[in-house]
Amino acid sequence: MFTAESDNQEILGFVIGKLMPALEVYNPGGLTLMIDDFCVQSENLWQSVGAKLIEETKAAAKARGATQILIVCGAHDHPKRKFLSEQNLQVASEWFVGGIA
Repeated sequence: MFTAESDNQEILGFVIGKLMPALEVYNPGGLTLMIDDFCVQSENLWQSVGAKLIEETKAAAKARGATQILIVCGAHDHPKRKFLSEQNLQVASEWFVGGIA
């Protein structure tokens, strides 16, 4: 987990991730950094705070053997999706979810 704080210790963003074996279909020859939770305080912070958080998280994961990053992002989260696209990431899959009756 990494956080970004302002000078007065206000949290501006955070990222929570874990290293895991890659799914065979996406196997890049190393571990995958799976980021399940990644937020910034306001959408205008993606380019600054978001970029720094991704940079720091990727460096830490690479030092531990990761070769791929996977970031969960909802279809409705347009500012985050735009930012991730600008980071040279592509949509690999989306999930459909429903209850079991």
